[in-house]
Amino acid sequence: MPDTNSIQCTACERFIDQVKSMLSSNPTPDEIKNAMNKVCQMVPFIYQSRCRQLVNQYEDQIIPMLQSSFTSEQICSRIGLCSSDIEVFQVSTSETQSPDSNSAQCKLCTLVIDKVKSTLRKKATKSEIAADLGKVCSMMLPIFVGPCKILVKK
Repeated sequence: MPDTNSIQCTACERFIDQVKSMLSSNPTPDEIKNAMNKVCQMVPFIYQSRCRQLVNQYEDQIIPMLQSSFTSEQICSRIGLCSSDIEVFQVSTSETQSPDSNSAQCKLCTLVIDKVKSTLRKKATKSEIAADLGKVCSMMLPIFVGPCKILVKK
């Protein structure tokens, strides 16, 4: 479940809901960008700069999710502004394609798998494995750190 107590989570979900209310049934990327910018103009002035900064940071991730009818909870969880145990394991069909072997996603996955193999060869304890994987999580982009740590805990 999303962390509904988090201010950033709630703000993100409200932002996405507001953007969705401004969109037609098959929005183009430009329509989505325009709607996100309009919503940023509607927030209190002291938050507008941060809003635009977050839009610029996450728009490449948000746009395809809005085009695919993701819920605000799913979008905010996937970009890391809400935590969710469930979202980590739900993969849309568009994400099941194999990444390019030179992509950052592939390199990151390879790094994690290599670390797991190395740790298992040492016949490490469960807590040692978790500690090693926690270090790998810390090297990830901020939006992936939370979901990674959730996986490590499991």
